[in-house]
Amino acid sequence: MEPRPMDLGGAQTVYTYARQIAAGVGSKFNTLCLAIAIIHQQADEMFRRRNLIADLLLARRELQDPDGRGVAEQVNNRAARHVAQMQQTALNPLHLMLGILETECVGRRVLDSLTDIQSLHADVLQAARRGHRIAGNRTRTPHGGETAQHEEQGASALEQFGRDLTAMAREGKLDPVIGRDQEIGRVLHILSKRRKNNVALVGAAGVGKTAIAELLAQRIAAGDVPPALRDKRVIALDLTTVHADTAMRGSLEGRIQRVIGEVQDSEIILFIDEMHTLIGGGVSLDVANMLKPALARPGFQCIGATTPDEYRKHIEQDSALERRFQMVRVEPLTAEDTLRILIGVKARYEEFHQVTYPNGVLQEAIVLSDRYITGRNQPDKALDLMDEAGAIATGMAVTRKYLLQVIEQWSGVRVVEENQQALVQLKERVIGQDAVCDAVMARVSGLRSNAGPAGVFLFLGGTGTGKTHFTKVLAQMLCYHLIRIDMQDFQDRFQVTKLSGPPPGYVGYDDTSQLAEQVRQHPQSVVLLDEIEKAHPDVHMALLRIFDEGEMQDSHGRLVNFRNCIIIMTANLKLQQKRQIGFGEGKNQSDMRDMLRQAFPAEFINRITDVLKFSELRFDDVVRIVQLEVLEVESRLVHPKLRLQLEADALDFLAQKGYDRRFGARAVKRVIEQYLVHPLSAFTREQELKEGDTIVVRLHEDALSFAKALLQTSP
Repeated sequence: MEPRPMDLGGAQTVYTYARQIAAGVGSKFNTLCLAIAIIHQQADEMFRRRNLIADLLLARRELQDPDGRGVAEQVNNRAARHVAQMQQTALNPLHLMLGILETECVGRRVLDSLTDIQSLHADVLQAARRGHRIAGNRTRTPHGGETAQHEEQGASALEQFGRDLTAMAREGKLDPVIGRDQEIGRVLHILSKRRKNNVALVGAAGVGKTAIAELLAQRIAAGDVPPALRDKRVIALDLTTVHADTAMRGSLEGRIQRVIGEVQDSEIILFIDEMHTLIGGGVSLDVANMLKPALARPGFQCIGATTPDEYRKHIEQDSALERRFQMVRVEPLTAEDTLRILIGVKARYEEFHQVTYPNGVLQEAIVLSDRYITGRNQPDKALDLMDEAGAIATGMAVTRKYLLQVIEQWSGVRVVEENQQALVQLKERVIGQDAVCDAVMARVSGLRSNAGPAGVFLFLGGTGTGKTHFTKVLAQMLCYHLIRIDMQDFQDRFQVTKLSGPPPGYVGYDDTSQLAEQVRQHPQSVVLLDEIEKAHPDVHMALLRIFDEGEMQDSHGRLVNFRNCIIIMTANLKLQQKRQIGFGEGKNQSDMRDMLRQAFPAEFINRITDVLKFSELRFDDVVRIVQLEVLEVESRLVHPKLRLQLEADALDFLAQKGYDRRFGARAVKRVIEQYLVHPLSAFTREQELKEGDTIVVRLHEDALSFAKALLQTSP
């Protein structure tokens, strides 16, 4: 079987390989040889999942069977018809496979015996219509080796896989790059060297490594470079395209070899972003070994960009490769430099979004992104915040409101603006602790450092004074998530792993940590570490990084940010003292410091924002607490708008029962349930009550009595 003369396009290599298969098994060329060549070259999932593997098909005895007369003509005619119907320009292997599946031939009979031929035909047809490209069109040599062919006839590798940044700069398609004078100066010096003139830009994600390559292209386009670089072009290699359809062994290496050949002895500077994905990073050793000699030759120049971790993991491990690059560190920009960049590019964003960006809003974008967006660097995160805020405010001026909206969507953090109102509500619900309320809200709502949490507080005081209640109410008032951890569960040294999670290799490694994972999911939280004095000293030391830097690394290596958290620790240290200790008096303050030193390491105490003492509750305070609890009971009544009216003696009765100087107000809820809620429930079941009725509560013989209030009538 020989095909008739026609434009075979990308299918030419398939015919070549099919003839080599026939020669290798000592048979005539037939459609099974052609089908095997197509399956081998395509290496597609639709063949693999049907177990249609070239090596297995090579064992079929049908390889020796001849096709009937005219089969070649039928296969090619049907393939050509599909090319015309799909309005494509050249024959490719999938068109030939359709021709085989639609013709009575040896190839079709073998495929039909192995799979559902109709289903296979449908999949091949769909792939052909998508213009599915062959994976690395390869020609097998008579000796069994493989040589890569150009995927597109006549196209250069750099045209297929690269972007000419210098041409884009001349056309004004690149954003202006502000600053980075020191880094670009060193890059120009290295590129102008006679030897070892390849650059490795090493910096965290988002710091602007690609922007430096674009700045180089802009400098070349403007002629603002040393004479040795004036005729150069910066070509950025698109690694996504390079890696695409390279399932076949050697496909990636073939493409890299073509790129190297075109860059060698040319005026091209090759820019490879995420360079570790080509050098190490899981690809075959052939790619790295091809690049090393090229990098050593004087006619090949390359700029690579990667992160410090990837550089250490993949580049430094190969000393020969490391010597070929000169490292240029790219550090995150300062707030001042980031503002210059935002001002420099804002005109482009204003034109794109049809908005205006006041300079004050650009400054806000930097401050807010630094405070609330973690794991990213400047200027990338400020630019993204500015960009998305512009998308929301299309046609308007971008204001702080739009920035905060984006922050909340990204991080789940709600920036509270009305802290003064929250303070008023806090005092209304936390009775007898006005000084603590003032101290905490002053810290939370005031100017805050970017390092460390919003506040780290240690609450001291006897049981029942309201320490835990204060924390719950604070979270509600500020709309923060509440994370409560009982530190009695951390009395042993090994339990410190519960905070961040067990290290790799230990039982429970994949389990959720009690602290780190909760904060990762809820970055704006009030974290209550209850009875902190009962935790092991190692637990206290493990918290120091959180208090200092506002971050913790969990067992999976992820950095968890605590900068938007308020951390509150409670302790009942007062119970260890024989006499009451208060603040403001020299002797008592000294005693308090001594007590803290006995309970906690000095490093731990020094990192606490405020140590606040909860006062013992007076009887009047308990009366107010009872009033709040009665309002809560009223909200639970079955009928809406029912009212409870407690007379003074009934209120005093509940307060007397609930007040205990040793245990504060801890007994109030139990007393309310026992003396008010239970008999009230019986009363409401027996009485016919309706919306708007008032139930009067009086004291009667050491118990509460209930009566439905009579309507007042005018005389």
